[in-house]
Amino acid sequence: MVDTPIDPRVTRRGLLGGAACLFMAGPASALPSGLQKLGRATTSTGSLAFVNGRPIALTDPAGTLIGEISGLSSTSGATLVSRSQTYEVGVSGTGANLNLGPSLFREPGRYLTRLHRSLTDTTQPVVAQTLVLRQGMSPGMPWSPYVNDHLVVNGWHQEDLGIGPVSQWKARGCRAALAAQADPTLQPVRTADGRGVEFPARAPNHLVWPNDAMRHLLVRAHLTILRIDPTAGAETFVVVPHGYTGSANNRCGAVIYNPTLGKLQVQWNDYTGYNSLVAPTNVTPNKETWAFVLGFRVDGNYCLKINGGPIIRTGKYHNPVYNNGSTSTFGCTIHRQNVAFAIDAHLDLQGELTDAVVAKLEWWAAQRAGIALPSGHRYANAAAVVDADDFPVSEDKFDKGAWDLYIADSKNTAVTASNRGKPVPSTVEGAFSELVFNDDFRRDSVVDGHKSAPGIWYSQGGLAHNTVGVNAVLGHASDTIDCYPHDPATGTLSIRLQYAGGAWRTGAISTVNLANQGITFQGPMAREIRFRFKIPTGPVARGYFPAPLWSYGVNRSKLFTGMAWEFDDLELDGRDPTYVNAGSSHSHEGLIAGWMGRRTPDEDKDRVKQLGAPMNGLNGFPKINFYDGQWHVLKTIVDDEFTYIVVDGVELNRVRTPLELFRRIHLISNFAMVLSYGEPSRTALHDMEIDYVRVWKKTRDVATVVAPFSARPQILGTPAVGSTLTVDAKLPGVTTVRYEYYHDDGYPLATASGPTYVVQSTDAGKRIRAKVIAMSATDQPEAWTEFTAAVPGGSPSVIPSPISGSGSTTSGTTTGTGTTSTGGSTSKRPKR
Repeated sequence: MVDTPIDPRVTRRGLLGGAACLFMAGPASALPSGLQKLGRATTSTGSLAFVNGRPIALTDPAGTLIGEISGLSSTSGATLVSRSQTYEVGVSGTGANLNLGPSLFREPGRYLTRLHRSLTDTTQPVVAQTLVLRQGMSPGMPWSPYVNDHLVVNGWHQEDLGIGPVSQWKARGCRAALAAQADPTLQPVRTADGRGVEFPARAPNHLVWPNDAMRHLLVRAHLTILRIDPTAGAETFVVVPHGYTGSANNRCGAVIYNPTLGKLQVQWNDYTGYNSLVAPTNVTPNKETWAFVLGFRVDGNYCLKINGGPIIRTGKYHNPVYNNGSTSTFGCTIHRQNVAFAIDAHLDLQGELTDAVVAKLEWWAAQRAGIALPSGHRYANAAAVVDADDFPVSEDKFDKGAWDLYIADSKNTAVTASNRGKPVPSTVEGAFSELVFNDDFRRDSVVDGHKSAPGIWYSQGGLAHNTVGVNAVLGHASDTIDCYPHDPATGTLSIRLQYAGGAWRTGAISTVNLANQGITFQGPMAREIRFRFKIPTGPVARGYFPAPLWSYGVNRSKLFTGMAWEFDDLELDGRDPTYVNAGSSHSHEGLIAGWMGRRTPDEDKDRVKQLGAPMNGLNGFPKINFYDGQWHVLKTIVDDEFTYIVVDGVELNRVRTPLELFRRIHLISNFAMVLSYGEPSRTALHDMEIDYVRVWKKTRDVATVVAPFSARPQILGTPAVGSTLTVDAKLPGVTTVRYEYYHDDGYPLATASGPTYVVQSTDAGKRIRAKVIAMSATDQPEAWTEFTAAVPGGSPSVIPSPISGSGSTTSGTTTGTGTTSTGGSTSKRPKR
């Protein structure tokens, strides 16, 4: 069984509250509370599926679900979009509020987001997954940070305390830390309702809460509502996460009042040292005025907003790495010249905040502080309410029922082996005709993953831990011991496993860094890598555990109580040079037990291995020794309906594509080692050499524009060396936008960022286009510009064909150049 295949062009919002009801296939009596079996009204042209009398889906005469409602109105009917055509569906039934946006169907108190049917047992009913909103929450109700049950990591509110000295202040939220002070002489005081927790001037009164080693990962934003008495005192530390701000441990943003400037500011330390953002104006003119400070990270930048005013940002990378840190405090333990201050509330917040959530937090804080938001603020004259922006797809909980359908479908050999050992249909490969990424390593493109230097690949990037190397230590690109040698003569990159400096060392590269900045992909795609091994002659080392290509959900680096999707395109094993582990999928749960579906601290949700078998020439498989020193090509095609694993031009496996594989991902390649399998030679170098990595998309997806884009982005200016190109993003109201620039052969221009690009001499002969991502919009939609005209001078790009084993093209003409690997796509020469 499998998730319903839908047209990925339709914008989908996964609308989840706090307690999701899961589903399972079977008789209606077996369905959990809150789920409904879909009835059918059969016609000669197909069947309409109904819930409470309202059509929500269409099946063909054989009962296969072919589409899903994309819009529904009580007056105009509905539009149902399938992969092949659009159906107009009338509305039956009245009384429901149905005038909603694309791909969103609402019943009173519930959201419906998915439909499922069995692929192997047609007697099973189509099942709707219905998600019950927590605590009766429904769209239109007043908003607070707690309507979403994981946004607040820790939330301290003055109303949770009695009147008098404060010895303990228990937080709300998913961590619910306890800030405490046992010494009565150091305790702050709550003198009256509405006055906040007050800290006296020129005194070290403070509350302490314990070290949280995961705070650097969980807390990506913080909101403090406070009062300051500016009349006397020195620099004042109001909130100090992970120790004194001068400590290298502090990477979470300390809230500070600077009396010399008369301004609030946020300070932190990252890999570059001490950093700060200062409020643009004095917002605390007297001790009776409440103000609020909102600090947050988005796309690697630290941002600050005061009282709903303009956003200021660092323009640089803020590093969220694992760190043991130290205790955190309200007030400072060492400064004795502080001004007096009071705290109404302080919230540690999870995730990279969208513009919508930022605006709602400001509305909520302004209501508490009793201040007006600036004119032009979206909630200056309106109340914030719950809506679809509070339930982005990236915050889905683990859906056990949907995952079980995927597991069952992956075992259906009538589907998975239906084309095994044969070329993948050219109609499938050919549909992915837009080369959107192509690093052929014409330049050394790997930089350190914990720094902000622009790159195409990042060492250790996006991983946030060292376990990827298993028993080998992951190195950085800048290390003296080089685990990422680049050969400019051949245009190749190697990931090197070696014994050096008294330890086994290796590399891992990702298209994003540790702050989640970098190149990501979503939706249907075809991704490909050409690789070979340069290893000592003789028996293959049993301890080899390379993964030429795999992917991880970007969500993992942003929402650490949430699940993370891992898809291992291909893993190899030194114990059998022919063995492949292909299409292995994991649903890794978050860091906090009991939240977002997590059951145990180290749980790895139900692994789905699409294929684990030797490529020995038997059972329809080709005969391949991956360590034979020859080039091999892996291609994974994530299509609308099926996902294909292809090696050297031969299909190994296919499975119906689950919805999860359309999520935004980053790509990874690494060469790990497992000592328990056997140790390689310590005196030799062991290289996995990479010729290229490519990603294709469908033209329909590259040309599609969805909200909040008002139109397709445009590149303005003349494409000539030395001229400046400017991208009109067509993103009104979106504060953080990412710009990526590419040649027409898919090569990414890693040094380019921002809405302008100065054309370089290396661009001569090439056409240029940009991918624009609305980083601070819900679900981070993206859109592509058209290509510019070719930059005058130079040779045109040599563009590889999407068809395995085909030649490359120049300006749309097949050239047939390059050296073809066995059964795979061509190596593209020349590279420059």
